[in-house]
Amino acid sequence: MKFKRIMLGLTVLMLVMVLAGCGESAEEENGGIEVKEEKTSKLDVAEIKERTEKEQEDKKEDEDGKKEKKIEADQKENAEGKIEPIKEGKETQKKEKTEEVKKNTSKKDTETTSKADGKKNEEKKTEKKEARGPQVSSASGTYYVTAPSLNVRSGDGTSYSALGSIPLNHEVNVTGKTSNGWYQFDYDGKQGYVSGNYLSDKKVATTKPKESNTGGNNKKDSAKQEKPKGNTNNNVVDDMKNLGNSQQVILVTTKGSSTSSGQVRTYEKDSNGKWNQVLQATAYIGKNGFSSNKVEGDGKSPTGKYTIGSAFGYQGNPGTKLNFKSSTSNDVWVDDSNSKYYNTWQKNDSANKDWNSAEDMTHRLYNYGFVINYNTAQTPGKGSAIFMHVGNSYTLGCTAMNQSNLISIMQWIDPAKSPVVIQTPESGLGNY
Repeated sequence: MKFKRIMLGLTVLMLVMVLAGCGESAEEENGGIEVKEEKTSKLDVAEIKERTEKEQEDKKEDEDGKKEKKIEADQKENAEGKIEPIKEGKETQKKEKTEEVKKNTSKKDTETTSKADGKKNEEKKTEKKEARGPQVSSASGTYYVTAPSLNVRSGDGTSYSALGSIPLNHEVNVTGKTSNGWYQFDYDGKQGYVSGNYLSDKKVATTKPKESNTGGNNKKDSAKQEKPKGNTNNNVVDDMKNLGNSQQVILVTTKGSSTSSGQVRTYEKDSNGKWNQVLQATAYIGKNGFSSNKVEGDGKSPTGKYTIGSAFGYQGNPGTKLNFKSSTSNDVWVDDSNSKYYNTWQKNDSANKDWNSAEDMTHRLYNYGFVINYNTAQTPGKGSAIFMHVGNSYTLGCTAMNQSNLISIMQWIDPAKSPVVIQTPESGLGNY
């Protein structure tokens, strides 16, 4: 700034000196014009000074403008420089998050794979265990279920699949025992297993409801009670009116029409015309209960009164008076509704064979049994192969019980006494 002022001062001084020299020359030559020249010189100096100051100001403004622009440019560069690191930081954070997500995903995939592999290994172990089967030692005896409902397993532990369940006081005929205390027995034609913790050699006593007492002497009150009508034996067959000349009755009943578990009772009329109960045992019917309108494949047992057909088996005649057929691998019972031999016993290699399906009469549950004469008219689709045979669980339409009780019934039946089978829920007993 000082340099500019010095230069400005020198410039003004030189102009004054030049003007002064011009004024002296004019005064010598022209005499009286010096005043006008002096005025003109002063005016020129003032204009030059003003013009010079203006130029300096313009130059200063230009320089100041350049400085401002430079400052703005620097600020802009600085601003851009600050933004860029932030942008890079965000990208870095995003990249880090992406890598973290990938890492977590990889970890989850590894864990999932490990779990899946573990599950597969467990399944393989279970499959190997089930394929190998339980190690069973010889055992026998009759036991009863002590639990309200006991699951029957395919092996000696709860890790095995459940085949079904058996109720309280159900009779279990043991055929083997495992090292961990589970018992093996025949369950609907399969090897079933139950825990020995829920079996006893005695039935569980059930509590009967107490009779109401209205006061007074109990003996007197009992004497006042109305005596049951009919025979003093109080058998359910006493009140049956549709027995004809039958002197033997096999009665199969359940508590309801949809249950598969019930009981079988046998009755015989004595020489005095009185009905006496001979046997009572647990029995099993179709898995879907009873039906008054059975159809083929419905899993139900037919209700009604039926005569008895032939006895059969492949372990020899157990001592029945019924006509006995020894079954072989060539013997079948036709269950094809489209066959003219529907619901009859046939030879599988018959030249007249026209059926596509039939039951093998050497089935493991058919070692002993007899025919219930149902659908003897062979009405297509009404059901076939209704037998009474060995079994400890629900059937597909037959009636089953343990082998000892079945053999007892087969030995007791006397064709000369016109035996009949009556099957019904207890609510339907009045129909007979």
